[in-house]
Amino acid sequence: MINQTKWTPGPWRVSSESPRIIQKDYRAIGSDAGFLIASTMGRDNSGFYASEQEADANANLIAAAPELYDVCERLLDAVPYVSEYDVPMGLWDDIRAALAKARGEA
Repeated sequence: MINQTKWTPGPWRVSSESPRIIQKDYRAIGSDAGFLIASTMGRDNSGFYASEQEADANANLIAAAPELYDVCERLLDAVPYVSEYDVPMGLWDDIRAALAKARGEA
């Protein structure tokens, strides 16, 4: 499948400093105007910010987004070769919905 997405291609990584910055080739992922697209920060037991562990987990999830998207697309490409009985009911629809959300279509 040809990647026609408009986001920064992966792989992305998480910076080692805090707040965690999502990076591509050691540069923060941002817009042409210089706005940072994604970072996460934690603050212990404040109730307002995520804990440091939660901020790290969020950063890792964001950084994995391009690979997760590609894997989901490849799974959909495999649909003609997989019996519907081999996959839990509704899984293909869930994958299609998640991809549509990532493309801004949902």
